[in-house]
Amino acid sequence: MSWFAYTEQRKKFIITGVTILCVAILFLTARRNVFSFDGYWHLQTGLDWLRAGLNPWVDHFSYTFNGDSISGSPYIFQALLAGLVSLFGLEPGFQIYKFISFSALITLYIVFLHKLNSKAIIYVLVLPLVVVLLQYRNMARPELISYCLSVIAIMLYYRARSNMTVANMLPILVLMLFWVNYHNPIFGYIIFFGYFVDLGLQNLQQKVNQESWIIWLGWGLAIVMVGFLTPYFQHPLISLLTFDPAWKDLIQEYTPAINLYHKSPAIYVLLLISLITLFLLIKKRQLGLIIVYVIISYGAISMGRLVAPSGIIILCIFIWLASEVDFEMFLSKAKGLTANIIGAIVFLMFAITLWIGVITARNLMQENLLTNARFPAAIIEYMQNNNISGRIFNNYEMGGYLIYSLSPKSTVYIDGRTDILYPSDHFNRYLETMKSTASLEEQIEQYDINLAFLVNNYYTFYLMAGTKDIHLDYVGAKYSLYRKHNPNFPLFGKLLVIPACWNPAMTPMLQAEADKATKVLPEYSPLHAFIQSVLSYSFTEDKEAYLLGQEKVTERTDFEIRFLHYQAIQKEQYLLAIELSKFIKEQTFKDFLTIALANIHLGRLGDAERALDTTTKVRWPNMRDVDLALLYRLLEHIRQHGEFEIIEQSYFDSLNDSTANHRSTSELHLPDYNDFCPVNGI
Repeated sequence: MSWFAYTEQRKKFIITGVTILCVAILFLTARRNVFSFDGYWHLQTGLDWLRAGLNPWVDHFSYTFNGDSISGSPYIFQALLAGLVSLFGLEPGFQIYKFISFSALITLYIVFLHKLNSKAIIYVLVLPLVVVLLQYRNMARPELISYCLSVIAIMLYYRARSNMTVANMLPILVLMLFWVNYHNPIFGYIIFFGYFVDLGLQNLQQKVNQESWIIWLGWGLAIVMVGFLTPYFQHPLISLLTFDPAWKDLIQEYTPAINLYHKSPAIYVLLLISLITLFLLIKKRQLGLIIVYVIISYGAISMGRLVAPSGIIILCIFIWLASEVDFEMFLSKAKGLTANIIGAIVFLMFAITLWIGVITARNLMQENLLTNARFPAAIIEYMQNNNISGRIFNNYEMGGYLIYSLSPKSTVYIDGRTDILYPSDHFNRYLETMKSTASLEEQIEQYDINLAFLVNNYYTFYLMAGTKDIHLDYVGAKYSLYRKHNPNFPLFGKLLVIPACWNPAMTPMLQAEADKATKVLPEYSPLHAFIQSVLSYSFTEDKEAYLLGQEKVTERTDFEIRFLHYQAIQKEQYLLAIELSKFIKEQTFKDFLTIALANIHLGRLGDAERALDTTTKVRWPNMRDVDLALLYRLLEHIRQHGEFEIIEQSYFDSLNDSTANHRSTSELHLPDYNDFCPVNGI
């Protein structure tokens, strides 16, 4: 008995087993905790609509576009998600939505496979791949149900493939009416465009009368026009034509699929099935389906976000065409060895995709143990307990969570509603603002911003340290809060990134901030370690001995090591300063300047030039003219006492021209420790 005959003999058992495995994997996948920040603004939109009657097509979450219209708001999904969360709670609500969507999709595939009397090997190849595709996009988003609508569209295409009757066309019309109001139905239009191409060719071949062409055209226009039947009569095809291509360079979802999925073995299984599908399409000469295939394949290759929806449609087409193949005759023509090789390939494809599904589900369950650290719940609680609210300048990805946690008392600068609310120039403005304190100051003044909620890193702390009024108020595990009125840690917030501004006179004020930290911050706050290091140094009488006696430097944070590095320079312990700098994991522009300064004092002009050459080859964020002026002065000293070995003279000349307005003649001497603390640094 051949392997194919054996699988057909055990078909019911195989299908049942594969289905149970797939549903079990999807159950675990659906159990993934909420990790996408975007899900929260969808949820809050639905909650506000159901509970307060707020218009889901008008923005009331941001202060930058407050009151502006939102195009293509998936209000049905948002209401459904809000209803589930209201009934079952936050995490269960999201998980139930995902599992219902996953189960519905698997069920539709099984129905389609059964309707076409597909062979067991088609079940085995398709169902595990569907699981992996769902795992690629396993967020609670409206497209999960759109995937189901795509399968229904292919099923209706198959049903009406030869007869454009009212019974066949009305379900298509109803499907598209629901789809345009649920989510972007572009895949539906692509699928049914292929259908009308096939029916048009059929009409040409059969030389039908004028009445048949009028019916063909009438149904086509009806399906197109149903796209206008939305709350604001916005047609999705028009929205597609007006889509701003600038987003493709700004958002990760628009990056090519190869960049996102090239390490996933399952993607190569999908690619092989896609090539088999293309071969069958060409052999069958079904031009409409070929057009559908080409369009969605191009979309999947060019945009990673389209791999899952495109793959789901391609698998449906594969089911359709493969179910018409006479496998028994095909395998009987192949020699025994060839047939066995084909069987081995089928089994390998099944094993790879199933294993990837299992591994991914396991990883998601392990990720759940760490999910809570992703969300700054402690800062939100701190803000709520202390009635802190207002206009928040925030990281883009954090916007949705802040909307859910703090609206309506607080509004955000930006969130995940890209393209449907925020234009690309606003996103570019956000990117520029995150790089420049001067740009941030402009936004603070324009929008009267009084809060900032940003991720913890050197460049963010440096960005905020240069602002006039908004200073550090709270430091969580991953994010920090900055406040205009009565911030808790204005001094420590600036010393984190401008340690040269420390002086002994600050000690009482630093102690007062340290006392606040004990009362306000959680034990895990990274600010505690920095506070302890600064205070220990501040209260030490013999500071040189303190610096020379440092131990376990590798266990300290970059902020602590950088502070000690600067103090070593102040005490003219240049060898120690250079040694300490080696332990800074993520060195900054100014770190290289101080390393060069220490080497110059030691007479190591070559080492100093190499440090400065390194810093000139990096595009540093939030670069300030005063910092470039320091770079110029260091290079000028090297030039006056020798010749450049690495730095090009043309670069030095351009730097001279660009910084001329930011230094006086008296500032051409070698910088010292105090020059690294701007006049308005503290």
